Amino acid sequence: MRGIAGFVIACALMQAIPAVASETKAVPAVEQQRSFAQPQIFRGQLGAKLIEMHLQPKKDEPESLEGYYLIGPDWKKKVLLAGEWSGAQISLEESENGTDVSGTLEAEWLADGLSGNWMPADETLKVTFRLQAVKKALSQKRKN
Repeated sequence: MRGIAGFVIACALMQAIPAVASETKAVPAVEQQRSFAQPQIFRGQLGAKLIEMHLQPKKDEPESLEGYYLIGPDWKKKVLLAGEWSGAQISLEESENGTDVSGTLEAEWLADGLSGNWMPADETLKVTFRLQAVKKALSQKRKN
């Protein structure tokens, strides 16, 4: 009797594992193209900082992205972003003045958002980030 019960439990667990794994699968490229047809907003943690990232495709360059992120909780510091995406991989450079690169972000586009690493321009540090896709910006409440 124990053998059958153990087998049934093992089968149930095996069926549950793909469902959990699928939550972190990368988004297919066709779905990403549809998603980037409109600007996207992501929110979450970059290390200990709360950030809200706004990304959109560059005009006439569908594989290129531009945007910015704001650092909470006051949303006053704006960091500019520019980069590219291919498949589920996103590579961005950041700049505070639009010219000098101050850091890079390498991310994977997952079903529910972005996950990756940020590094300063001198690559002396690597900070993990996890951002969820959201529909509305918190930063809209900020004063310009």
